Amino acid sequence: MTPTKALSALEKLPVEILEAIIVWLQFPDICSLRLVSRTIAAKSVQKTLKGYFASKTVDWTSATQVQELVQLTQPHRVGCLLQNLSIIGTAPSHITPSNKDILTEAFINLRLNSVYGGLKSIILSVQGRDDSGDIIPSKKVHEWKLVWQTASQTFKIACRALADSALHVERLDVFASITRCSLACNKIAPVLDYTNMSRALANLTSVSLSLSHHIGDDLGSDSESESFDSIGHSQRYTSDIRRFLELCSHLETLELHWYNLPRKSNQIEAQKEERHFFNEIVKLDRLSQIRHCRLYGTDTNEAALVSFCKQATQLCSLTLEYIHLTEGKYEYVFNCLANQLPNLDYLHLGDLYEQRVIYFDDPGTARFSYTSGSNGPEVITRTGVDCQHPIGYHQRRGRPKGSPGLLKWTRKNRLLYGPPDAVTSYHSRLSKRRRP
Repeated sequence: MTPTKALSALEKLPVEILEAIIVWLQFPDICSLRLVSRTIAAKSVQKTLKGYFASKTVDWTSATQVQELVQLTQPHRVGCLLQNLSIIGTAPSHITPSNKDILTEAFINLRLNSVYGGLKSIILSVQGRDDSGDIIPSKKVHEWKLVWQTASQTFKIACRALADSALHVERLDVFASITRCSLACNKIAPVLDYTNMSRALANLTSVSLSLSHHIGDDLGSDSESESFDSIGHSQRYTSDIRRFLELCSHLETLELHWYNLPRKSNQIEAQKEERHFFNEIVKLDRLSQIRHCRLYGTDTNEAALVSFCKQATQLCSLTLEYIHLTEGKYEYVFNCLANQLPNLDYLHLGDLYEQRVIYFDDPGTARFSYTSGSNGPEVITRTGVDCQHPIGYHQRRGRPKGSPGLLKWTRKNRLLYGPPDAVTSYHSRLSKRRRP
């Protein structure tokens, strides 16, 4: 019989004492400590070490990073502690079979080996490189079309890996956490038509989508083919958004953002149809499950918002920001909010347009000065029983006075809601001013 090796004094320490030591160590030192013995390695997988691996970012365009994720998610490796994964694409990008296969392998490892049985969240985003090759955020990439192309590829490769691996995921964020980057609405159909996403999306309880007008595949062309310009095609793109969400059978939290791309004279009606995508969302069968909703940056009408409020009877929190009402009035929408949603506990309304921006009768002042005096606040937040109180509002009186704050607000909205050319030209002018 092989004699049992005596444990060292360090190995005999209770888990609680060892954890108290680990909290004072830097990450490289923790890794070195785990190499002392298997006993130490097993005991040191506690709160502190789990915190280091709870979240991870991987650039799918880097084969090295994705391969590292595959290795980290092998059985009994620290990657099995992963809960939140950010998948980022670096523009310009190009999908290869190895990119997709390696990411799928990592997802399969997580499905089989994760201590949590899957992931809490997957967040998709895009970054770029400047002329020096340094990483820059998407909002600073000069050519916005490269960002949109990379966003499309990031969405495609992540969805295919999810579908092929059947990885359990609770929350999916599709470019909603970054600015000046969205998924073109015509890029959803290629995923749904050629990939079985039913299993991958069925377990989602939270979805955040940042969407934009359609784009063509030819990034070097300023004109789109006629096949992309018709209202009929735009109607299909909006129905594709609904198709995607219909697969999320356990959805409770829904966040929808719209980003405007540059207007083109031959696409005015098609782009208008796409901006009204929320009119298609209210046709979802499971709106009664929604408990939390945020809608910002889009166009819609009174009928769609009223329909949503009447169906989403379990709604606990609602945020409406920068919404342009193209038909009807907010009066009837606000009546529904106060009378049709008994569970509503949080309500945030801001920068809502009914021809022009509306101002609320609640206490407070507007963010800017006006020629006719005070207009009241254009943003209100209510909690608790106040959500069931009537909401009064009025149209703007007078014109806003020019101020640095007004200019800053305008720039912020262009960054959040587009078009991207306006943001790029602003950054270009700013950089020129800073030159000596």
